[in-house]
Amino acid sequence: MSEGVRSSLQSAVDSVRADGYDAGFVMVDIKTGQGVACNPYGSFYSASTIKGTLCGQHCLDGSSTAWSWGATMEQTIRVSSNEGYEALRNAFGGYPMSLWCMQAGVDPSMASTWYPYYSARDLVKLWSVNYEFFNSSANGGLAGSWYTSSWNSMIHEDFWAIGTTPRPNQGGLLGRIFLQPMMRV
Repeated sequence: MSEGVRSSLQSAVDSVRADGYDAGFVMVDIKTGQGVACNPYGSFYSASTIKGTLCGQHCLDGSSTAWSWGATMEQTIRVSSNEGYEALRNAFGGYPMSLWCMQAGVDPSMASTWYPYYSARDLVKLWSVNYEFFNSSANGGLAGSWYTSSWNSMIHEDFWAIGTTPRPNQGGLLGRIFLQPMMRV
């Protein structure tokens, strides 16, 4: 990572902290395994970050029951639908999520609440399980396609500005895209 990128990231973190908040992230290049982290063990409220990872987990299940919810999962991912997330949690409960956490090496007790607190390190571990699934089968490829448009991201303007669209087969939201200069964290 260049000193300019490192400085931009540090400035963004400093700005967040100056406003009385905290920041934490883990960014990993899937191809090289190299990454950068800031406060990776800090505990943060999941808010909508749990939605996309949970939908990927439900697809991992591979059952026809899970896939019959495809339209709901896609809507939950594309527009961060609270109603879709609620329907999935009501239909499947926390058990599938606890299995997914165990597969990722994350404390499964977080599955007992709909919007848990977790660390950036835990989140990247959960996404890593999804990433493997997205790139390992036709069903995974279909689920992964729901994440391929930068319009699905609240930071799509940043992607557009640097001329990159995140795609699971290019490292997705875990890949090299975040190691390029971005002004917002």
